[in-house]
Amino acid sequence: MHITDDAVRLAVLTRLPWIRRQQGKFKSQHRQSRRSYVSGESHYFQGRRYRLNVVHRPGRPHVALRNSRTIDLFVPEGSDPAGREKIIRAWYRQQLKALIKPLIEKWEPVIGVEVAQWGVKQMKTKWGSCNAEAQRIWLNLELAKKPPPFSNISSSTRWSTCWTATTTIASRPTWTPSSPNGASTATS
Repeated sequence: MHITDDAVRLAVLTRLPWIRRQQGKFKSQHRQSRRSYVSGESHYFQGRRYRLNVVHRPGRPHVALRNSRTIDLFVPEGSDPAGREKIIRAWYRQQLKALIKPLIEKWEPVIGVEVAQWGVKQMKTKWGSCNAEAQRIWLNLELAKKPPPFSNISSSTRWSTCWTATTTIASRPTWTPSSPNGASTATS
């Protein structure tokens, strides 16, 4: 509020080439088309691409990895795409929570903080968010589609950086996806 309009205008103009480059990068990013949850469709899990195989059969719906290339989705006959999506998302949530729990147990003593509550939810623009005062962390459900955080050192570094920041810095509670070099960027 204490900065003049001219100062803001000047700051934007001096950064305009960088802004245009960033906009170009966003526009050129590969976008996944809307999923229909039908057999033959590609879906990602832990950084790998899988073919979806929808199996119609009576019984409780569930998801299973058949091999390193196929996700089997077992649903009752007549299930609609929204129902199949809900089942897949529930499976992603279950898988991601299984990955997160050991990470919390690993990093709490290293960082010297305690997480009171954590969860997974669908987010459109962030990897996660935190409330440092309440010691609460939310992580994006889309992380289930990315490589596991402990698969290599750069991922571990990225996760530890994000973990440290999300659990200890109250002034920057929201975290956006990492930049290409692995450094996390914060927004207020």
